[in-house]
Amino acid sequence: MKRYQKIVGTFTKTIDKLEALHSTCLKKVDEIVGKIGSLESDKEAELQEGQIAKATAEKLKKIFE
Repeated sequence: MKRYQKIVGTFTKTIDKLEALHSTCLKKVDEIVGKIGSLESDKEAELQEGQIAKATAEKLKKIFE
């Protein structure tokens, strides 16, 4: 009976470790998704700022030709 309980105890510990790993991975995925969303927002802001700068430069070129 001791061997059986030792084997069951080992599997129980393994299950706990795998569940903890699963939780850790999900947390990391959430972090990565958050970072990607933030970077996407930054990218869009930079693109818009660049487009506005280009449009302004073209308007100024026409004025000072």
